[in-house]
Amino acid sequence: MDGQPKTFNIDLTSKSLSGGTHKIEIWAIDSKGNPSEIETRNFIVSTLKKPVLNMSEEWSKDDVKFTITDALNNPLDVSKYQYKIGEGAWTDATLAQEYLALNTTGTVKVSVKAIGVSASDESMVVEKTAKVDKQNSNVSTGASNGKITITATDTHSGIKKIEYCWSKQDIEPSESDYKTYTDAIAYTEKGKVYLKIKVEDNVGNINKISKEYNFVTLKAPVIDAKDKYVNENASVKLTDSQNNASDVSKYQIKIDNGEWQDIALNQEKKLENMTGNIKVTARAVDLYGNYGPEVTKNIIVSNVNDDTTAQGKLPETGIFGNTFVICSLIGIVGIISYRKYKLIKLK
Repeated sequence: MDGQPKTFNIDLTSKSLSGGTHKIEIWAIDSKGNPSEIETRNFIVSTLKKPVLNMSEEWSKDDVKFTITDALNNPLDVSKYQYKIGEGAWTDATLAQEYLALNTTGTVKVSVKAIGVSASDESMVVEKTAKVDKQNSNVSTGASNGKITITATDTHSGIKKIEYCWSKQDIEPSESDYKTYTDAIAYTEKGKVYLKIKVEDNVGNINKISKEYNFVTLKAPVIDAKDKYVNENASVKLTDSQNNASDVSKYQIKIDNGEWQDIALNQEKKLENMTGNIKVTARAVDLYGNYGPEVTKNIIVSNVNDDTTAQGKLPETGIFGNTFVICSLIGIVGIISYRKYKLIKLK
C-alpha cells in the first residue's frame, strides 16, 4: 500500500470449497474510494489427505530407504502417488514398495504426495530428511605442558565417546585396556610408546588410530655469558652439545623472576638498561611440551669499575691519578722533614 508491500492472510477453510481449481481476485481501494487494478490468482483445493512417508530422520550408518502408505484416502479418489528426492523430478511410486532415499554420507530431503483423479487435485506434500553417516570421525592429537590432548570431530552424527590406552608395542590392545578420555593426559615414562585411540560416533562408526611418541630425558643447555659486565649492556646466549636437535622443540630463557621467553640456540639476547645482580635461567623443551632441567647463571652488570668506587678509590692510571699520588708523596716527605727539623732544634 502506498508503494509498500503489505501481506494479508485469508482463511478459506470456512468456505466449504470443493476440490479442484479455484480463482481468487484481489484489488485494493485507497482512502478516496478509488479501486486498483484487479489481480487474479488460481489455487487448488484438494480433498485428498496426505499420504504417510515411512522413513527415519535419525542418523544411520546404513542406507536409508522409505515406503509410502495411505490409510485415509479412498483408493478410487487417488490416481497415483509420487516421490521426489532432493530437488529431483517427481517420480511415480507404488504404495508399500521400498525405495532408496540415500546411500552415502550426507543428508537429503524426500518428498511424497498423492494425486487425485483430476490432475489438478493433489494432496499436501509430506517431507522428511534422510541422514546417512558412513564416515569415520576426524581425530588429531596435540601436546602442551607435558600433556597429550585428543580432539575428535564428526560433522554428521557427532561424537559418542573417545577412548585411549598406552602400549609399549604397536599392536591392537584388548577392549578392556581402553580408558575413557575426558581431559589432557600425561605420560611420565621415557622411551618409545604408542598412544592407541578409539573414537566412536553416534551411529557406531569406529575409528582407531595409533600415534608413536618418543619421550626422552633432556639435559640442560649451557648459558654462555660473562660473569661481569662493566659500562656495557650484558648479553647472553644458549649453547647445547648434549641433546639431539630432533628431541628439542625449543629453548627458553627467563631473566630473574620474569616470564619464560623462547630463544634460538646461539641467539644473542641483550639485557639492555639492566644493572646489579641478574639471574638468568634456561631450559630445553621436548616435542611434547615436557620441560628439561633448569640451569641458572648469576651475572653482575655495573656502571662503575671495581677499582673506582664511591668510597674514594683512585683510578690506577691517568694524568690526574698520577698527579695526586705525586702531590701526596711530596706532602708526606715535607711533613717528615719538618718533624725532623723540630727535633734537631729542640736538642
